[in-house]
Amino acid sequence: MNHREDSMKRFVGVSMVLGLFLVGNSAADAQAKKPANKGMPAVYAQVGTVYIIAKITRYREENEKKLLNHKLTKKEVAFKGETIKEALKQQWEKMDAYYEGNQLVRIQLYPHKGISERTEEFYLKDNKLVFAFIQDKGPKHEGRDIGEPGKEFYFDNDLLIKFLDRSGEEEKDFDSEQKMYEYRLPYEIKELLEILNRTR
Repeated sequence: MNHREDSMKRFVGVSMVLGLFLVGNSAADAQAKKPANKGMPAVYAQVGTVYIIAKITRYREENEKKLLNHKLTKKEVAFKGETIKEALKQQWEKMDAYYEGNQLVRIQLYPHKGISERTEEFYLKDNKLVFAFIQDKGPKHEGRDIGEPGKEFYFDNDLLIKFLDRSGEEEKDFDSEQKMYEYRLPYEIKELLEILNRTR
């Protein structure tokens, strides 16, 4: 075999490997975003975040068990008074904050009775949002709502890495909704933390 033929074979081999790599990455990206279809949930997930998402899922499951077994300390905060923003008071009646020792691990927002059934549930690590669960229809099953219809959000350093929509709602604009929640939910947590710090 002469030098030219050998170089040609190596070029073809490298091209095939590169091609397979690009195809694999394209397939992974295609799997990262699935709009709702035929009753299936809509999913957005960043490629390469499987391990982080699994850790967050486990963290939530562990704390749901602690909640059921009354191993978390609850602090109830009514949304009343001049220090609470009017927008929060109009949307929510109260929040329950759950602590393990001095560490805040969970926040639950409750609507005004008879006006709305929407609830928002948050899990935090080191005061950073890692998971949010939004249900537009009640009743709320404290510690027993894993797998129930709703919208699940997984965060890493304030970035939305997974959005799973199992609400059954008619999808309007999945991309816009994803971007809106990525901005709104971490900001909402900062507001709630400020309220908790003021009521200590």
